[in-house]
Amino acid sequence: MHIFRSIIVFITFQVVFIVVDIIGWEPNRNRLYELVIGFPPIRFFEETFAPYKMLEFNIMTAGFLIALIASIISQLWSRLSKETHNK
Repeated sequence: MHIFRSIIVFITFQVVFIVVDIIGWEPNRNRLYELVIGFPPIRFFEETFAPYKMLEFNIMTAGFLIALIASIISQLWSRLSKETHNK
């Protein structure tokens, strides 16, 4: 059940990102770039993994995908280990 909630949250964020990307609204980039500027693989998020025009959305999407995949693997591993212990 937790997996489905995580996926719904991910899809919701993606819809918001798509709408904001289409509208062209941009936050105060000066403050955001101060936070992101030290992030080493910026070029990756500008060229290779760039589903959105905004760098911040690309980084947040990648981070959320990594967290979502890790959560799914952890929950599946937990379920499998519980099932093997109950047998």
